Amino acid sequence: MFYAELSNNIESAYAAEEKWGNIPDYERKVLRWLATLPDLDRKIVDKTGSAVHGPYRYHQALCRLIQSECIYLLKTKGAEYYCIPRELDHYIFNQFFSWEKPSANTVYFDITSFLFNFLLFVSRRIGSENKRSPVNNGGLIFNEFDSVFSEELKEISRDPGKLIQYLRFGPDSIAEHFAGIYLREKAVKKDMNVKHLLYGNEVPASLFSSRGELTELPFFTSVMPEAALHMFRNYFDSSAKGIPLPDNEWLFPLNTEPSHLFILLTFSDLVSTGQMLHIKFTESSIKEGERVFTDPSPFWNEILSSFAYDKAVLDELERLAKKNASVVNKGSFVYFKINSSSMRNTLMKKAVMNVGKEFVIQAEEGIFIAAEKAAVWEEYLEQEDISFTCDRIEEAAERKELEKPFTAGKYEDVQLDEWKGARRIPEASFKLTSYRENMKARMIRQSQALKLPVIIELSDGSQIVEEVKTLKYQTEEAGIETYSGRSLSLAHIQRLAITHPGSEETGENLRSN
Repeated sequence: MFYAELSNNIESAYAAEEKWGNIPDYERKVLRWLATLPDLDRKIVDKTGSAVHGPYRYHQALCRLIQSECIYLLKTKGAEYYCIPRELDHYIFNQFFSWEKPSANTVYFDITSFLFNFLLFVSRRIGSENKRSPVNNGGLIFNEFDSVFSEELKEISRDPGKLIQYLRFGPDSIAEHFAGIYLREKAVKKDMNVKHLLYGNEVPASLFSSRGELTELPFFTSVMPEAALHMFRNYFDSSAKGIPLPDNEWLFPLNTEPSHLFILLTFSDLVSTGQMLHIKFTESSIKEGERVFTDPSPFWNEILSSFAYDKAVLDELERLAKKNASVVNKGSFVYFKINSSSMRNTLMKKAVMNVGKEFVIQAEEGIFIAAEKAAVWEEYLEQEDISFTCDRIEEAAERKELEKPFTAGKYEDVQLDEWKGARRIPEASFKLTSYRENMKARMIRQSQALKLPVIIELSDGSQIVEEVKTLKYQTEEAGIETYSGRSLSLAHIQRLAITHPGSEETGENLRSN
């Protein structure tokens, strides 16, 4: 479902064209196939990939692609997903899937406008009743989204914090996922490849069933949008600041970093949208925002942190949030003992600068850092080569784990368990040997069970490596069909051997087929 910024950061270090040029032909074929899929959920993809390419060939290609960092395996608590680095995905699509420019009645899709309106929709729908009505004649958009995202909205409502996590590490992936669902639902053909639109290309308006309504939706446009999916990193501004207006009202640019934008929408009342987002903080809007999250403190503290440069604003927000009571629960803090007395004042100042004054409490021999900012502080210490250790290593690991909603898998994770069974079969099975027909069938069945190809020597003396898809035995003419499309009679097979998993010779022969 979600892909991640992890790969984008790595991919920028080299040219996607050069990376593509170094991939062997069959790995290219598998990678191109992966680039066409609407959802890279591992369970779904592996099942289809094995059926299309053959289990050995497909998984061997996956191993090599992960090793060469052409794809990544991302593990979340609920599922695992494959991720193609954004620049490489964009290169593949432009090279092999671009359309000819339509002649008339075309539309572009503004992915940034879609993401903004989607986040606005979610923030309204998961809030209280008095926040649910759309503004600025947004009824059409909300009706559109209500008809498409009912199940997705239920999932997000269970834990909106998860959406914020993914927005922080992959806003392009969030936009691709939900825009893909919407566009395929509205397309005349539900299997339409929507990346033409997501990467900024124009397409015929006739591809969509609701053609007449397209011009009324802000994310369908007749002019090329300012940013497409592959431009997200340069479009959004993580340092964007709001413009203050009277009565706790604020204007924010629409290219404000998406996760922060969603938090602002959740804790405020929406006044209007246009060239800028116009919001208003009130006591009730803050209370309603707090009800949305199981633990609202990290998200409300992020808002406070963004206004840390203005004490008057902070005081007013604290007043609205009724945090000026006699006793205030400020959440969990992590204690950092500073053994060097000469460094205490310096590190205190650095902590305030790096995580915000409201997240730091000075102590006699150290400092307390708000738990949600502890990982940020530890990262600063590492960057400055300031040595530190942790008495509670497990807690430190948990904090770092919370920073990202995923972990990266290794190529060994996609190797098939069945390959381990090759250790238990006789060594002779891996050597070309002549067999009677019944033993040929038995060897082929064993190769299918192990999900391994077979080396076949034909009656003319030539040798091929094939992965057997089906075996027809005890019929008029016993034979096999392979994943590469060959049909062979068992009578034409002179000698046979099971290939050893991971054999370079096997891989080269398969890739040449």
